[in-house]
Amino acid sequence: MVAPIQTRYKIGHRIGAGGAGVVYEAHDTKLDRQVAFKRLLPSEDSEDKNLIGSDLLKEARALSSFQHPHIVPIYDVGEDGEGYYIVMQLLEGETVEQLARRKLISPTFFVSIAEQVLEGMVAAHARNFLHRDLKPSNILVTFTSVGQRRAMILDFGLAKFSAVPEMQTVDQTNSVLGSIYFMAPEQFMRQPLDARCDLYQLGCVFAFALTGKYPFDGESTQEIVNAHLGHTPRDLTELRPDVPGRILSWVVSLMAYKPKDRPVSVAQALHELRTIAADCHLPAAAPGLLPETPSARPRPKATAAKKAPSIIVPSRAKRPILPPPVNPRVLRARIAVMEEQRSGRIWILVIGLTLAFFVSILAYAMVTRG
Repeated sequence: MVAPIQTRYKIGHRIGAGGAGVVYEAHDTKLDRQVAFKRLLPSEDSEDKNLIGSDLLKEARALSSFQHPHIVPIYDVGEDGEGYYIVMQLLEGETVEQLARRKLISPTFFVSIAEQVLEGMVAAHARNFLHRDLKPSNILVTFTSVGQRRAMILDFGLAKFSAVPEMQTVDQTNSVLGSIYFMAPEQFMRQPLDARCDLYQLGCVFAFALTGKYPFDGESTQEIVNAHLGHTPRDLTELRPDVPGRILSWVVSLMAYKPKDRPVSVAQALHELRTIAADCHLPAAAPGLLPETPSARPRPKATAAKKAPSIIVPSRAKRPILPPPVNPRVLRARIAVMEEQRSGRIWILVIGLTLAFFVSILAYAMVTRG
């Protein structure tokens, strides 16, 4: 049945596009709020289109029942005359890609982002969700209403809801779907995938977050694929000598070529990160802090077509400026000291005037006697 969504969602400008669909900013007239409206890209084959659409609806409905503070929530799914669609929360902020390209992310800030992303993925994997398209543009750093920084994982468009390994998704041209700079070797070889595929992608994302460069790169698509399959990543120690070596080694371990050489799970990777960060005295950054003053941040610029962002609008979030807390006891003590100082000055003035008066009388008496 075709859902009459035209009267509920007023579609606005296009935000971004990916392998699974195109995202628009829209207005939900029923609930009076701005949302992200994702339209599934149509397929040439009607049978293939129906199969992909039914899988999309099944996965989206499963995801809509899954709520986590570090994963963008899904509000609605359905079908209309133009095809299948998903409605999600519209978020404001900067992606990890934008942050890393603008300025090197500090080690403390990196630990804060990585920890939150891993927490979200632990919860997703516990529900048997694989993301399979993790990349810097799919991780948004935003602010809550009270000014706390929050990392959000966007676009589970290629997710699979399965407790067993799945094959890599391909499009209607039999091409592998996903971002080539961050895909795991088993995705290129179309081998069965499990949670360790997401770990490899997270390793590539974290390497990019620290360096602002793709860990596996090349002049052509084939060279990039060969870099993954030949496992020739960039040397992180040369690009970020200021980052503790154990942190860099941990990132590299996530990008191990063989899945068995990676951490067993995201939960284990999170435990390892927290242990290393504590040993290196790198706790998660305090809420609301960024590597530089938020007011100095430029508005995000449009990225190239091949790196189109996901559910993103220019950042307008601002941290509230709150006065520093004051201890009442300290305040009363300061007032008492000020009162004592003022009383002392008054007594000095009175004594000085009295002495001057008596001296003047004495001088007058001596003059009259003479």
